[in-house]
Amino acid sequence: MNTKIFSILLIGTLLGTCITVIGTQQQNDTDMKPGTNQQKPSEEITSDNDCGCESPETLDIDGNYHRTGLLPVKETLPEGEAFTGVTSASWDWRDATYNGQTGDWTTPIKNQADCGSCYAFAPLGSIEALMKIRQGNPGYSIDLSEQFIVSCGMEWMGDYIQGCDGAYSPGPYNFITSYGTLPESCFAYVSGSGTVPPCSDKCSNWEDLIIQIDAWHTVASDINSIKNALLQKGPLVAGMIVYDDFFGYSGGVYEHPGSDPDPMNHAVVIVGYDDAQNCWICKNSWGTGWGEDGWFMILYGDCKIGQEIIYFDYTPQTGPQVNVKIHRIQMIGEIEGWLESEADWSYRVQVYTGSQWSEQINDDYSSNEDDHTEDVTYRFHVQTPTPEITIKVWDRDTITGDDLADVSGYIGGGSDDSTTDIRGAIFHCQYSLVTNQIIQIDTIIS
Repeated sequence: MNTKIFSILLIGTLLGTCITVIGTQQQNDTDMKPGTNQQKPSEEITSDNDCGCESPETLDIDGNYHRTGLLPVKETLPEGEAFTGVTSASWDWRDATYNGQTGDWTTPIKNQADCGSCYAFAPLGSIEALMKIRQGNPGYSIDLSEQFIVSCGMEWMGDYIQGCDGAYSPGPYNFITSYGTLPESCFAYVSGSGTVPPCSDKCSNWEDLIIQIDAWHTVASDINSIKNALLQKGPLVAGMIVYDDFFGYSGGVYEHPGSDPDPMNHAVVIVGYDDAQNCWICKNSWGTGWGEDGWFMILYGDCKIGQEIIYFDYTPQTGPQVNVKIHRIQMIGEIEGWLESEADWSYRVQVYTGSQWSEQINDDYSSNEDDHTEDVTYRFHVQTPTPEITIKVWDRDTITGDDLADVSGYIGGGSDDSTTDIRGAIFHCQYSLVTNQIIQIDTIIS
């Protein structure tokens, strides 16, 4: 596979922002074709030890230990979307007919083992099923990397993701939609031992293998909305409380005796429901030796299940991939201290794919230093060997008495007494995936 790169370096008064465009013939989704065995035929397991994050107890079941990993919500989640429609008395994505195709749309049970990483297993369990659904093929083979979220999330997401010590919602969901997902073969799960390898342990060509996930959303907590979302959007991520008695579950419909006052501490996947038993059918990440071969049923609303429900948007991609990387601010002189309190900038990236303009935006001005120093890559699939690329970078001078540096490439600019000065630059070019050359480039300073 040939990877093609060119860079645009934008120099500001005090700092530089670099934009790199990488073109590749890699087709992310079609790397995992039906019939290819990239998915393990059995559960992933490294070890079984200690109970998980924020769990009230550690419990040993026949010499095995199981962990949770969902920490209390760090910020208020968006209001859940209400879903309506006609539902049947039961549904199970493990044996469902969808668009004329019947089969198991889920993926095999895995084992997080001695790591509080349910926050990675549950979202990817949902997304793996969603990819099979969007491909229209229950036999589609897909196995995504939980280790990518555990290791790289720990390095890239601040304290939202804490490796084997759990993660705060919505950190894992933001990681997935910001950075995408990787195949298991690129970064295999090894944190079952309780240790977290560095993000740099992922495969060297990881950027070529990224599968972009479009967005995440919340679902309203009423049973009818959850049922309809399950049918319309595929298996759902669900938060719940794990109590001591849940570790010993071996079958039937689970119901915790008494009230459920504690915060949710575990993430699972809802794959179905059964009105006759008033229960959700769920996928856990504790291996096939627990529960009903790794699956379980739980009474509607028990252990707060239904209060945090997440689904993802995913669009299967075809054609060559173009990566546009925003290399964030270089620290020069006193700029680090300035960023911590005064910097305020944003950008927009657009690529003409051959049939339409595709847009990805970071449209929130931010004075958070971390927002300016982490590289971000946007990925587009194109149907033309010469896609057009437009990048606009701009900043806003909001501090009286300072002539702030302009990250857009605009030299000088601004006035010492202006509090509303907004400046920016638009960079437009056409890039050839065949010759790895810029065909034309225009720079417009505004």
